[in-house]
Amino acid sequence: LLVLICVSRCNCTTEPPPAAPPLPTLPVIKIRALPPQPRPPATHTKKTALAPRGRYVADAPKEPPWVEAFRLQVAARSGRLSQCFAGAAKPGALRWTAAINPDTGAVSDQRLEALPPSDELTPAQEVCIVQVLRTPRYQSLASAHAQSLPDNVSLVLEF
Repeated sequence: LLVLICVSRCNCTTEPPPAAPPLPTLPVIKIRALPPQPRPPATHTKKTALAPRGRYVADAPKEPPWVEAFRLQVAARSGRLSQCFAGAAKPGALRWTAAINPDTGAVSDQRLEALPPSDELTPAQEVCIVQVLRTPRYQSLASAHAQSLPDNVSLVLEF
């Protein structure tokens, strides 16, 4: 019964729905390429000549007078230093940095750094090197050059 009531109230027609109005046609716009623009003229056409310059001649900086005395005193210990490297597998180099008291010539705050391609120093080698470079004191260096002696000195030792 319910189906009959629904069908009787249905407004069914066989006519097709009205057609949509046709879309307006748009005109076709043709795009043309712009001609290439000429390059602007160069602002400068010739190079300016370089102004002649004077030559600066400088002498190499002079090393302080205590450096050669210091090297000689360390080189005098080379016989004892060579005993610290007895049995080393290959030659090498190390940087020794220390503070030297300008009044007494005593060495303190020693640091040893193995430079490549050397092997690292063993603890026994470090103790030996520190002892050899500490004693005897650098007396003549301290007495002759106390005013120009820096707080820390550094020297590269090759073995």
